[in-house]
Amino acid sequence: MKVKRKLIYSIFMVIITLTLTVVIVFAWFIVTEKTDPIIVSTGSLRTSCSLYHGIDSDYDGELDDGSFIEITESGIKFTDVVPGQIYTYKMVVKNRGSVDGFLTVSINDIIATAADMYQGFTVSFSEPETKEMNLVNGDLTLFTDLVLVTGTTYEFNFLIKINNTISSDLKYETLTITNFIVELVQVH
Repeated sequence: MKVKRKLIYSIFMVIITLTLTVVIVFAWFIVTEKTDPIIVSTGSLRTSCSLYHGIDSDYDGELDDGSFIEITESGIKFTDVVPGQIYTYKMVVKNRGSVDGFLTVSINDIIATAADMYQGFTVSFSEPETKEMNLVNGDLTLFTDLVLVTGTTYEFNFLIKINNTISSDLKYETLTITNFIVELVQVH
């Protein structure tokens, strides 16, 4: 019986040793794999933008009472235009983020029903730089890399002028500015 008892004790010791080894190894891996979190704080870029059309009943570039109406629908469509007309617009962009950003404004997807319409429209402005350029088929970048400090608002005023190249031959044609793209990229 002693042999049988020794055999049972030996098997019992092997089971206890094996169980203890598994528990220790498992505990070791749990302890060694746990690390403190690494926290990287970054800023946020958030912007708000509104586009306004100036109230100008005779399209001479001077607003009737200096006021604007917010444009809430996509697409600005020009129909029945006459050479010399001036359309006044204002875009208000605010950096609502926590870091400074480079502001870029583009006119996106300019579509005309006749190719000659593009030369008949000029966009001009004097801030952030003085520029005057014809509208083109596709996209047109107005300005890039204007630093917009966090919490500040930039008011971009621009005109769209109808040139003398618009003639009665184009009386049933239209030009549409589909949308504007306002990008704010973090300053490095």
